[in-house]
Amino acid sequence: MVKFVVDMMGGDNGPKPLMEAILKYLEVHKDMKFYCVGKIEELDLIKYNPNLILLTEYESEIKTR
Repeated sequence: MVKFVVDMMGGDNGPKPLMEAILKYLEVHKDMKFYCVGKIEELDLIKYNPNLILLTEYESEIKTR
């Protein structure tokens, strides 16, 4: 299984374009795992995906599926 770490705190448009891209990527590549670092309240679009682990901006793991 390949794992990626993604900084979800940058960008002029916030994390939404990154979340949409990750979800689209996972439609094809179901064996990938993403560690998404950012403000949890801004990552609601992806928080229940089993291939994602959300980390706060302080690097504490809070949700694993």
